[in-house]
Amino acid sequence: MRDTYDFATTCVNSTADLIIDMVDRAREVTWRTFARHVPRHELRAFFPGPPALERDYHVRFYSSRFNGRRCYFLVHSAIEYVWTEPEAQAA
Repeated sequence: MRDTYDFATTCVNSTADLIIDMVDRAREVTWRTFARHVPRHELRAFFPGPPALERDYHVRFYSSRFNGRRCYFLVHSAIEYVWTEPEAQAA
């Protein structure tokens, strides 16, 4: 069963301390790994049209921790979009 992470925030709507800590711990992952955890319908809410994220060389995908929870995030146009594990899984 795949874990589905929930959209949490962007760097624009978070605090610098939380984002800096997340970025400092980050490790880059492939599109395939990222897509296993982040619902595509949520991605389409932010990125509705072409180019496809997986082929956009300006986009990077990462795993890390955000506010104590595992997360996946992508960076697009210098903005971090963060998805965290559901609370039930965070324990």
